[in-house]
Amino acid sequence: MKQKHDRISYRLTSFILFFLPRLRNPWIIIPLIFNRSTIAKIKDFDEGITFRIGNGFGYLGVLYRRGWRVIDVKNNIIYLKNKEINIMGYLIHFRVLCEPLENDYKVFDYKNKTVLDVGGYIGYSSVLFSRWGAKKVIIYEAQKENIPIIKENLKINKVNGEVYNLAVSDKDGEIELTYDRLGTIGFGGGR
Repeated sequence: MKQKHDRISYRLTSFILFFLPRLRNPWIIIPLIFNRSTIAKIKDFDEGITFRIGNGFGYLGVLYRRGWRVIDVKNNIIYLKNKEINIMGYLIHFRVLCEPLENDYKVFDYKNKTVLDVGGYIGYSSVLFSRWGAKKVIIYEAQKENIPIIKENLKINKVNGEVYNLAVSDKDGEIELTYDRLGTIGFGGGR
């Protein structure tokens, strides 16, 4: 329980330090303290972002420290930029941007190769493969709600890629995938 409380405190601190100066109404942090959803209006953007404790808002603070910047917000879809990479998605998607994918994935020479990205999520790793020289990326993503996000992220980053709404397994057949929100997935019994 203490570990969860520490994570929430860290996220709230990150949010306060990095977003309080950017918010039109800094009082929106009060509902967050009481674990209530709220809409935050960020300066320079007409639309707001719905924040909720434990639902990714602290990650924006972490991402700001890592050089990511919010460049637009439309229908609660957030557009971020870091150096030459643009990524869009919902707040919950941005946990992947906090992971050290460069350390884990930049272990091969991708130059002029076709790369298979299994579990494409929002397409961030595919964008990285392209930046590292891949001539083409083929993406398999089981969660159908992520497909338009992947396609848009490939488009805004000019990545040559193909996207398939399929899961990959070592066995033929079908399996039921269940999830309660974007970004969370579980595997059901196979048929």
